[in-house]
Amino acid sequence: MGVIELLQVASSAIKRFRAAPGDSVIVKSVGLGGAGREDPLYQHHGFRSIPVNGTRGVRVLLGNGTREGIVIATENYTVNITLDDGETAIYSTDIDGVEQAVVKLRSDGSIELNGNSKRLVTYGELNTALQTLVGAINTTFASKLNGSGSPGALTLNIAAAETTTIKTGG
Repeated sequence: MGVIELLQVASSAIKRFRAAPGDSVIVKSVGLGGAGREDPLYQHHGFRSIPVNGTRGVRVLLGNGTREGIVIATENYTVNITLDDGETAIYSTDIDGVEQAVVKLRSDGSIELNGNSKRLVTYGELNTALQTLVGAINTTFASKLNGSGSPGALTLNIAAAETTTIKTGG
């Protein structure tokens, strides 16, 4: 009897496992020998994912002579995200295992959200660019004024656009 077993996920759900002190991701799987299993999926702190059916996994047996175990790793072979050395990706899939949302932490320090076809700017960068535009417009108005009086000054306040969250897809 080995201590590590390969498996294929049949289903997953968040629920309480036996006498555990709280809910966790529980994986129902089939081992290579065809035996059905139900085990908690141990994941890194700060991450929680539900593997889709058909995902492959690694199960570690606990104790000596027992069939109790935990799933310590999973791999979805249908996901095809390319990365360079030192890079990390976080992704979600639909029920068929096809990537949907992808976040890539690039080795140059940049963050790519759902591909690189859209550009994002920070609030500060946008505010600086817009205030420069407003200044240029005000300078042009002042130099083109015919007659007496002040043309007034254009102002622009984008404070309501400042946010600490990002949602893409539009």
